[in-house]
Amino acid sequence: MVSARWAAMGTENELVAPESARPIFSTIERYFRTAERRLSRFLPESDIGRLNQSHSWTPVSSLAFRLLWAADRWWRRTEGIFSPYVLPALLAAGYDRPFDALRSENRPAMRPSAGAPGRPKTPATGEAPGEVKPPAPPFPASEPRTRGGRLPAPGSFDPKAPPLRFDVRRRRIERRPDVAVDLGGIAKGWVGREVAFRLRRAGVRLGALSAGGDLVVWNDADDLPWTVEIEPPADFDGDPPPVRFA
Repeated sequence: MVSARWAAMGTENELVAPESARPIFSTIERYFRTAERRLSRFLPESDIGRLNQSHSWTPVSSLAFRLLWAADRWWRRTEGIFSPYVLPALLAAGYDRPFDALRSENRPAMRPSAGAPGRPKTPATGEAPGEVKPPAPPFPASEPRTRGGRLPAPGSFDPKAPPLRFDVRRRRIERRPDVAVDLGGIAKGWVGREVAFRLRRAGVRLGALSAGGDLVVWNDADDLPWTVEIEPPADFDGDPPPVRFA
């Protein structure tokens, strides 16, 4: 077995596969980097960046269209428990740039917003002392209405007011004006499954792919199963052994 590691999509990725798969490794790495260029909300020129700034129908790549379709489907199936439409909340919490940039500034990736309980506010501004407001979101702060009244709050579930509209024939998407998209909760896992499918179709009969904690493993039915070891959290009481399952 051989392995390869690379950084893409804001995390470290590792692929383990038989020696015969080595020539494909560079192709897999390029696929991850392409996915990052298409799907990152931090890149204004990406499909997601353009969609979040657009006021009309936006043509997107096949990759972005399929993933947004899948994300919206899971939003509907879970009745909003899973949601790719929580970008306003992420920005308000301070997640306004990639994790690497947040770490370089020595500040946490997520911080309470100005309205968080328990923090005193100054009378003049209503902000907590020393707090910096997050930048304005990359989408209009309008308050559109439908015939039935005001639209639901961003991120809430209302199938009668769809956040996105899909034009399959022209491969374009239109977003509701008060909605913005973040695919951080699905993109890496979805891309990992796509890569595993392509590798199996190319004849790679077993392998393991880790994308920042999203793990995909596969093998043939007559192979020995993969053994996965999960370490307990660092602050866990006592010294329990790692959990293993196959």
